[in-house]
Amino acid sequence: MGKERGQAYLAERLVSCGRVRVRASTPATGPAESDKSVRPTMKKDKCVRPRKGAAVAKESVGLSGMMFPNPVVLVSCGQGEEANIITVSWAGTACGDPWMVTVAVRSATHSHGLLMKYREFVANVPTVKIMKAVELCGSRSGRGCNKWQESGLHADESVAIRTPGIAECPVSMECRVRHILDLGLHTLFVGEVVGTRRDREWQMAPTVPVYVEGRYYAVGPAVLG
Repeated sequence: MGKERGQAYLAERLVSCGRVRVRASTPATGPAESDKSVRPTMKKDKCVRPRKGAAVAKESVGLSGMMFPNPVVLVSCGQGEEANIITVSWAGTACGDPWMVTVAVRSATHSHGLLMKYREFVANVPTVKIMKAVELCGSRSGRGCNKWQESGLHADESVAIRTPGIAECPVSMECRVRHILDLGLHTLFVGEVVGTRRDREWQMAPTVPVYVEGRYYAVGPAVLG
């Protein structure tokens, strides 16, 4: 009887580890001693449980393509009196040779029309010092206001295109649109970087903002690698 009880205990442990297959009619707690129809099948590898703290409980939350985090850029577009600014958090580097960056803009925005008209833009990297301007340029439409005046930002001259950059941003990437992809709610503009201007004294201080699930956060000073 002791041997049979030992086998039943072993089978129960294997079931709990997910290393045996049990028929649907058999309770998951293990077979009865007299039940000869259940024959646990062991795999060759060992039953290894996750280390404490390694297992992460996840549940389905529907569909989401949100990254953690998203970079924040102030995109200047248009020329002359039409020049405008829009805050974009769906942006990124797309290619390294030639350098390409992407910005996703809703078709309903004023800036979308300017991007389609002039086919160039400047991706300006803001710092946390101008967060009020970042929020304003992402919540107001250029159709009804002059964002330069409202935000207190100033245009500076680009070297390779006619669209101006933003003087308060330490990095400005001047881009000519090479590809336009209508994805649905947003249009993806792929711009080739034809000029880059950077404040040589800026070394991530002040730091830059990032966007996560509807809120802005500051990137910490720690260097991980």
